Amino acid sequence: MRRLFMAGMITFITLFCASVYAQIGVLALPEPQAGKEYTILPTPVPTSEPNKIEVTEVFWYGCPHCYDLEPIINKWSKNLPADVHFVRMPALFSKLWNIHGQLFITLDTLKVEDKLHSAVFESIRQRKNLLLTPEDMADFVAQHGVDKAKFLETYNSFGVQARMEKDKKVLNKYGITGVPAIIVNGKYRIDFNDNVAEPADLMRVTNYLIEKERAALKPANDSSVTEKAAATAN
Repeated sequence: MRRLFMAGMITFITLFCASVYAQIGVLALPEPQAGKEYTILPTPVPTSEPNKIEVTEVFWYGCPHCYDLEPIINKWSKNLPADVHFVRMPALFSKLWNIHGQLFITLDTLKVEDKLHSAVFESIRQRKNLLLTPEDMADFVAQHGVDKAKFLETYNSFGVQARMEKDKKVLNKYGITGVPAIIVNGKYRIDFNDNVAEPADLMRVTNYLIEKERAALKPANDSSVTEKAAATAN
């Protein structure tokens, strides 16, 4: 009986300590600071869905840190609340980055980005198939059920070229100099650097800024609801 009692006490103390340490660990995390973990953009950039909090991931398929972030942000994006809109944007900073950016925009235009995005990362980072030419890309996507001719037509289309030029202008407004980077609601930029050195740190600061934006938008939303209610009553 005594042994059972002691075993029960040890188990209780172990679980209690683990819980306390976990809480202390959470509490010990300092609140992200502007100018350190994130940057306030000098001029807010309009978002594609003004009624939601937009989170934009800026990436490059050849970036090892973007590759490490991929499974984490994929899991995160599958459980978003209704007021958050997630989009991806390729960084377009050089000839090679533009080639891969054009690939992403083509996949997105064809509405197969969700299906092939991770596969492209795997091809470039793990299988060393760098997908440097439209023909290599067409062969690759064909292996995943995408028509080669349709891919090449879209890749070389005016629409894809126009979107690339538009994205370059937006990236310039974001002030991005490296990837991965995350933009929250066109107002805040989170860079991968010494202060945000792990994928989990990126997501922690992203979630903090989402809450910050939600709190800032709530008074305006409440006011709108009140005005609509008053108008209905009249």
